[in-house]
Amino acid sequence: MASPVNVIGIDVGSVSIAIVEVSPEKEILRTWYDFHHGRVEEAVARILSDADMQNASIGSILIIGAEKFGLLLFDEDGSYLK
Repeated sequence: MASPVNVIGIDVGSVSIAIVEVSPEKEILRTWYDFHHGRVEEAVARILSDADMQNASIGSILIIGAEKFGLLLFDEDGSYLK
């Protein structure tokens, strides 16, 4: 069984981005907030780089917005699970 890992939450709004890192014990470890000026991808990449998380492995992505949601899951090799 894989050991618990920290969870990164990313909230992209119309003008800003908020990111939080939470431990398996639900403790907030770090937070970031910045304005994206319409360049969301650049802003997220900059924040993740500044936080030294640009090479973090992704286990899942939860997408929420406009009263809809979706969950994307990945295996240990980073391949998308259907």
